[in-house]
Amino acid sequence: MNGTAITELLGRVLLGAALLLPAAPAAVAQEPAPDPLAHNKLFVETFVNRCLSAVHADAAYDTAGMNQVHEFLAGHWLNGKPGSVWTPNPAMHILLIIRDGAGCFVVSEFGDAKALEPVVAARIAEAHPTLVREEFERADDGGFGSKYLDAGCGGNQSCRVVVNARATPEEGKLAMLAAAMRFTPPSQ
Repeated sequence: MNGTAITELLGRVLLGAALLLPAAPAAVAQEPAPDPLAHNKLFVETFVNRCLSAVHADAAYDTAGMNQVHEFLAGHWLNGKPGSVWTPNPAMHILLIIRDGAGCFVVSEFGDAKALEPVVAARIAEAHPTLVREEFERADDGGFGSKYLDAGCGGNQSCRVVVNARATPEEGKLAMLAAAMRFTPPSQ
């Protein structure tokens, strides 16, 4: 997967943001936003332990103890591609989206970008020290976008991590997204 394909894939995932809320049961959807610290912790741990680690090691995804999202709703996130969608806790409005052969994403309707920024950077560095942050950009709303790269994470492949967070969540849009994927860099 090259850089253009990665960008297009991220765009399709972002378009599905409005479908995050319906993935949770209707009763849960009425509840207020979860505790920001507990939410951010679950988001980061789901990403680092269940998504990034599997992609980086080219290993199977660990979905033990997670709830699989109904096939109909998962189809909106998978866009016709093979894969599966999981939630570590439906009340937290966090989804793990696994796209077979194309990496994984962890997305959330809620989040605290200011608190997430140092935690995600520290956990990525701790879990996968070969990933180097190559880009960081502060968003106009105070959120951020960050890209990491490991140019040699197995064979002739590279690993890419993208983390985006809005400072102020907007209804119908994702508050946080973290993506991990393997790709073969274009030949020089």
